Amino acid sequence: MTLETFWQSMAIALLVLIPGGIGARGYRGPWLARFAAATVAGIAITTPMAILLARSGGLSIWTQVGAVLLLSWGGLRLNPPTNFRSTVREIGLFTLVLTLSLLVIRIAPLPGEWIAGGWDPGVLLNQAGWVARTGSLHPADPVFGELIRNPALSLFLKTQGTLTEAYPGLPFDPEAGRWVLYFYPATPVLGAWITQWGDAEWLLRLPVIIALLAWITVTGASAAISGKNQLGLVAGIALAALPLWLYHARTPNSEMLELSLLAGLVGWGLGGSPRTTRGPVLFALMLTLVLNRISAILFGGLFLLFLSADVRQRPPGFWPWMASGLLGGWMYYLFLSPESMAKLTHVLPRILSASAAMVVGSGVLLGANRLPRRWHKILPWMIFAMGIGAWLMLEKTGQAPWREWEMNLNALTGYLHPAIAVGTGLGLLVLVVMSPAARSPMLFLALSLLIVLHQKHVAELYPWALKRYLPFVAPLVACSLLSVPLLSRRMKLPPWISAIILAGWLGGSIVLQRHAIRDSVNNREFIGLADHLASLAAGVPPDAVVVADHFRWATPLAALHGLTVLNGEALWSRRDPELTEEVLRQLIATGRPIVWMTGTSDGLDVYPRTSTGKETALATPAPLTFQETIQHPRNRGFTTRTVTLYGALWATPP
Repeated sequence: MTLETFWQSMAIALLVLIPGGIGARGYRGPWLARFAAATVAGIAITTPMAILLARSGGLSIWTQVGAVLLLSWGGLRLNPPTNFRSTVREIGLFTLVLTLSLLVIRIAPLPGEWIAGGWDPGVLLNQAGWVARTGSLHPADPVFGELIRNPALSLFLKTQGTLTEAYPGLPFDPEAGRWVLYFYPATPVLGAWITQWGDAEWLLRLPVIIALLAWITVTGASAAISGKNQLGLVAGIALAALPLWLYHARTPNSEMLELSLLAGLVGWGLGGSPRTTRGPVLFALMLTLVLNRISAILFGGLFLLFLSADVRQRPPGFWPWMASGLLGGWMYYLFLSPESMAKLTHVLPRILSASAAMVVGSGVLLGANRLPRRWHKILPWMIFAMGIGAWLMLEKTGQAPWREWEMNLNALTGYLHPAIAVGTGLGLLVLVVMSPAARSPMLFLALSLLIVLHQKHVAELYPWALKRYLPFVAPLVACSLLSVPLLSRRMKLPPWISAIILAGWLGGSIVLQRHAIRDSVNNREFIGLADHLASLAAGVPPDAVVVADHFRWATPLAALHGLTVLNGEALWSRRDPELTEEVLRQLIATGRPIVWMTGTSDGLDVYPRTSTGKETALATPAPLTFQETIQHPRNRGFTTRTVTLYGALWATPP
């Protein structure tokens, strides 16, 4: 560990907790709930700001600092501290805890190096690195644009719907000469601004950093519901022992941030949030939730519906702020990033219409306080019952009733021990009956899980596809333990009995899932890949055109190292020697050095040629061997396979 690493950790923590701590000043609740409220508020405030800066091509350390200072000044105007010294002391303690947590993540062994392109986890991390390097969500690349406008080289682009991709998941606009980083922006831009404060080591640890944020917010929401720090920590231990969460803490995904934001909505939607900043923070949370995943507009609408139905717990003045956050997220995609919706045209109209109906319904429920008091308790149950009815109708009238439901449930229980699933269900039943504060949040999470089990809209590849269940299963399992002290008090049992039951529950969960926990913790993919590709990139002349034999290596060489890279798979897969020679002639005609990057033991022999090439070896480092998780529809574990990369560089003479 160096002093520089410590300062980097502190800078990241301050960027989150100065605006977040000011916004959360006056939050009433246990310390963990206040810490979580400040952390998630900071993330929700800084992330949309960073997205707007990246949209304009101006995301940098200094623009971040300026924007955070401006937002913090606005927070002080809205929520001026009555005791300045006490506020500074609390924010300072929050910052110290988050700094030390980030420092531990930074100096710990890498959990993985998920920079291989071609698939969502790698594309997400490469997009974060690209934005960190260029400061833009639409980085200009005139050299690549000039190359690709040559008709003989257009084969290196592939049309996917309305997008033209240079590598899978990374479109390029030939006319504008710009890359179109169209993945939902919140998670990659969050990773980008974190990386700008440090180096590539922070980028590689992005999944763990976001998992830490999720752990903090779930723990804090549990403390807010129960009113006790100890029970919040118990829920946090249950979350940290969940293989589903452990695996996705190592694999880039947007659902982990969704989990953090949903837990933040629970914490800020309860009565302890400060009156002066509650509305703006709820707006920012809803906005960031949609900017993180457009399909979350459905779950945001559902949360708003449940919160409106919870007459006894809902805070005053929440509805216009949260509804505006949903609308603002939708407007972003509609006017600023329509390309992000290109692959959702088949389902987006249904999502939007359902969300709009729930937002309107939640507005109607604002008048529910005029109903007799006996109705107040059952309104959340009525919403849940109507949701179950709608779910049953959708299943019954589907083209293949119950088929996907059965497949999804089978896959989920393959990674969540049935005994734990049953215990979670029983605990939640006790919790929603006995805890008014937990009723609406838990019913919302349960109904959301049913929606995803009905149709998850993701490839049937496990364990990766489990990410769809993560934002709902993880908090349900963690919060179900809060039922134990409630039931113990109702039965008038001494507190030590409750402690023994909780310890037994946690211990039993760990024992039942010990093999899955071990495998998920030991799941370290692509270790060594970042250094291997960096050494190859260092051997490439800065003005060269690189032809990589696979998009897995082409993507990080372009995104993280700024090289001009063509996806050679589009060439060798055609098995046309004459085409290969013609492409080579066109590349030589550019006057730029031509470098071939190969990743197999076949080297340049993978390309069909009409004549023997005269390429010379630039670099032939030792082969790299790493682990990669096996992804399969019938997979029910975290097993890995060994992959060898024979990275080498070859130069074509002018």
